[in-house]
Amino acid sequence: MDSLLNYDVEKTSDRVWKTARDKYISKPEFEPAAVRQVSVAAAALATWASACSKYAIVTKRVAPKKAKYKEVMETLKGLQEDLQ
Repeated sequence: MDSLLNYDVEKTSDRVWKTARDKYISKPEFEPAAVRQVSVAAAALATWASACSKYAIVTKRVAPKKAKYKEVMETLKGLQEDLQ
């Protein structure tokens, strides 16, 4: 359980996520409602896996924006120091 709670989505490669999406997460039988008919615990894991997959996609899209933000903030900090 601890490994699930502390799982670092960002350290998982894109290749692994693509394989997981293609083979499992994108399948209709992996939908939590379908899985719940077999096992409530498995439905929770299906929900978790799907959420982690979506988080990985969003993180990948946001990464360049975070880098640009960091760059702009460093420039701002330098300019503010020059003003003082």
